[in-house]
Amino acid sequence: MKLSNVDLRLFAAIADYGGITAAARKLGLTKSLVSRELAALEDRLGARLVQRTTRRVSLTDTGELLATYARRVVEEMDNAEAAIEATRDHPRGELKVSAPFSILRFVLVPQLAAFRARYPDIRLSLDASLRIIDLIEEGIDVAIRIGELPPSSLVARRLTTTSVILVAAPSYLKRRGVPEAPGDLVAHEIVNLKRDTGPEVWGLQGADTQRARVTVTPSIAVHDPGLLLDLARQGLGVAPLPELYVGRALASGEVVRVLPGWTRGVTPIHAVYPSRRILAPKLRAFVEFAAEAMRSAS
Repeated sequence: MKLSNVDLRLFAAIADYGGITAAARKLGLTKSLVSRELAALEDRLGARLVQRTTRRVSLTDTGELLATYARRVVEEMDNAEAAIEATRDHPRGELKVSAPFSILRFVLVPQLAAFRARYPDIRLSLDASLRIIDLIEEGIDVAIRIGELPPSSLVARRLTTTSVILVAAPSYLKRRGVPEAPGDLVAHEIVNLKRDTGPEVWGLQGADTQRARVTVTPSIAVHDPGLLLDLARQGLGVAPLPELYVGRALASGEVVRVLPGWTRGVTPIHAVYPSRRILAPKLRAFVEFAAEAMRSAS
């Protein structure tokens, strides 16, 4: 018998997403239809492709073999579609993006009107999330991730790096004084980006090879950089924040740098997306936009 492209795309989805329900959601089909199509495919091949359980399916040896070829064919079909789309004048279609809320709030959304004006045929679905999601499982086209990346089969493009700097409101510094050296932070109110208010040792980097370590005990701890900036604006203490997030607040004078010769280090920001030899134009356009927005915000 001959396998159709529809057969291969459906089975690749079942293999990649670990089940009939997830595959149906990704393909925009009903669970019952995917289940029937899988059963029909197994009947035509005369071989069992999956072992069914109550929650997931696991591939048989024959299923693993078919999945290997199905993934190759689906990738080539996707590449063909992307190559054809690249010949069009404007990128188009839905693009699903996952990014931390603060990246959206401080970096991407302020520039989004320009992106929409340039690419009106791209429909954006923005998921603001701190959790590390499974792009394939959740059907996300691209995710913005902060910090060093673990080993992965995903493609990663470094968009920028950002220093973590210390900031405080002028009203706070007027009331409590300006720290002159890292050790002075011990006597100051600290609002920190973590889950608790327990003591924490900060490593600080100065000019050249200068290094310092200071133990601080936050008076307030939050897990969102946007909230942390709001606390600093209100004069509640010294806050460590990625420089990428505070450009506008610094320019307006709402906050100022504390210990301007020191940082808490540098962290990279990447765009990550599933491996494809040819990027869809809509994805390429968004990644370029994100890189430019971050350069503008720095």
